[in-house]
Amino acid sequence: MARLKDLKRMCKAYDACIYCPMSEAGCASPNKFYDNADEIVDKWVSEHPVKTYAMDFFEKFPKAPKDPSGCPMPCIRLIYPEAMDKSCLEYTCKDCWNQPIPEDK
Repeated sequence: MARLKDLKRMCKAYDACIYCPMSEAGCASPNKFYDNADEIVDKWVSEHPVKTYAMDFFEKFPKAPKDPSGCPMPCIRLIYPEAMDKSCLEYTCKDCWNQPIPEDK
């Protein structure tokens, strides 16, 4: 089921509302949403996944070696030091690499 966070991300992705899948639904007014608004947003979210640190890394270095879980071999702290403020003992590499990149970046 679509969340408000997903709808907000979808809205921010379009410069002009006329191109947004919800444009005719009067998205500024939730009481005018289509009955299938959840489906529209869910479809958009599946087509536009949240970018993770691993996705960003492999876009820049597509031939970089991967660990057995499919994550980049180097520790995320070496590439994106701002991404980790927790101990490596608390998380797996997969947890760290698959966290979303903040949208303001």
